[in-house]
Amino acid sequence: VLVNSTWTYGHISGLWGKRNTFIVYPPCDVEGLAGYPLDDSGRVARRLFVSIGQFRPEKDHALQLRAVQHLLTKYQSLSKKNKKILSDVKLYLIGSCRDEGDQSRVKILQELAKELDVENHVEFKLNAPFSDLCRWLGEATAGLHTMWNEHFGIGVVEMQTAGCIPIAHDSAGPRMDIVVPSGGVATGLLAETPEEYADAMAYVLGLDDVGAKSIHWCKWKEGETWTTEEMRVAGRASSQRFSEECFKNQFKVHVRKVV
Repeated sequence: VLVNSTWTYGHISGLWGKRNTFIVYPPCDVEGLAGYPLDDSGRVARRLFVSIGQFRPEKDHALQLRAVQHLLTKYQSLSKKNKKILSDVKLYLIGSCRDEGDQSRVKILQELAKELDVENHVEFKLNAPFSDLCRWLGEATAGLHTMWNEHFGIGVVEMQTAGCIPIAHDSAGPRMDIVVPSGGVATGLLAETPEEYADAMAYVLGLDDVGAKSIHWCKWKEGETWTTEEMRVAGRASSQRFSEECFKNQFKVHVRKVV
């Protein structure tokens, strides 16, 4: 039995036992996205956050909009520097609309953005070409992932590979397999609430009065900080574990036993 993450392994081995159950991470396009520069100053100056995912309920795009609202509300009034930086912040919600249900959800999210007074900081990029998605990942300061208990999280790996610091939901695949330390350095940030996401966004933007203790940096070293450039470099290095080549090799190792 092959499973796609540590989180899935826990469920399957609990049902069927650990014998002959193995983790094989899904193949990700780490080769294609690794060509983007890791220039930290350019990415921070861009002040762009990206989100990748179909407009399905479990992706919880509403949490991302509330995070932007908390970011502006909490940090804008603290200093002139913060106010200037936050005036240019953008969140691109990048995803496909499969049917009328998805389109209806997008309209509800657009109304929520107006209600939260963040519509000038949010852009919906619907059914965008893959080339545009890659380009935005290569430019972005950081990426937001807000799905609770996602089994793995290929979009989070794509962020790491492109040099876009992931701010991922503190659960399941992203927490257990992807946003883990590489060489003792964090490869992204973890959050659960709008306030935690806002603090993490503030940190990667270099805003004033960001308290490390208020951020879910990572569970293994509470309160320790790293520079954003260190995290970009560590994230790209860590993402190579999920290459197509690694998947092929691991798949063959296990299938050879039974074929």
